[in-house]
Amino acid sequence: MKKGKGFLIVSLIVLLFLMGCSLNGHTEKTDSNADTSDKASKKGLYVLSIEEQGMMVVNAIPSDFSSNGGEKEYFDAISYHYPKASEELEVGQRVLVEADGPILESYPGQGKAKKVTILPEYKPDKADLSESQVVRKALKELESESTSNWIAAIRNITYDKEKDTWKVDIKQEESMYEFDIDDK
Repeated sequence: MKKGKGFLIVSLIVLLFLMGCSLNGHTEKTDSNADTSDKASKKGLYVLSIEEQGMMVVNAIPSDFSSNGGEKEYFDAISYHYPKASEELEVGQRVLVEADGPILESYPGQGKAKKVTILPEYKPDKADLSESQVVRKALKELESESTSNWIAAIRNITYDKEKDTWKVDIKQEESMYEFDIDDK
């Protein structure tokens, strides 16, 4: 009987240690030699807000549920508990997130992030600003223009080399916003 209790105590200690390790999570970059790319990408999730203990992310590519009577352009959003978010991430970055456990199916979804991979930023040749800088500026303009507290989704972001401006399309609830951001 004593051997069984000892095994149980050791097992609980190991379990608590492993849980403690996964609570902090870790962040990495896809390729440390390529922080930027001159090719636009829709891979991953946009970080739209960062709190002390977490972040809100929204898919860069919408799902189409119109064949089932749902939205044609649905952007999934998840609020992740991730203590390192305020230290290691910036609003506007695109990331991949490995969840640590289940995701609650509310909107936005809720869960814990085990690992966050920062994807290379889009920064075209001749552009002064990077994708995340442009997203931050567009979100700031949205904040002054919109009265909604609903989650924003980055529908599209393009750089016009001739005009030296960025165009950012944002969806918030049923409203669509288009912002022209000077590349300065």
